[in-house]
Amino acid sequence: MSVTIATRYLVADADVGMAEVKRAKAMWLRAGAKDFRSRQFFTGEFNGQWLFHIDFEDFAHLQKCRATVQKSKDSATIQRNNAKAGNKMVAREILLGLDG
Repeated sequence: MSVTIATRYLVADADVGMAEVKRAKAMWLRAGAKDFRSRQFFTGEFNGQWLFHIDFEDFAHLQKCRATVQKSKDSATIQRNNAKAGNKMVAREILLGLDG
C-alpha cells in the first residue's frame, strides 16, 4: 500500500521557499522517495499556501527514507532557513493508497 505525506506551508518569503523546495526535493529523492511534488493554492481556504506530496512504496520505505533524511545536513539547513524566513508548516497528513 503506497504512502504519501502531504504537507502545507505558509510561505512568507517566496525566494527562500523556492530555494529550500529545490534542496528538499533533492534530499528526499536521494534518500529514496518515489516522488516529490510541490504546488501552490490559488483559490479557496488555503489560497497562497504551498502543498507538498512525498510518495513512498509503504510505511517501511517511509521510515527508511525518514531515517536517512534526519541524518542529513540538508534537513537541518532547510528547517533553519525556513524558520528564519518565516515560512512555517501548518498541516501534515498521511495518505494511504488503495493500490493493494
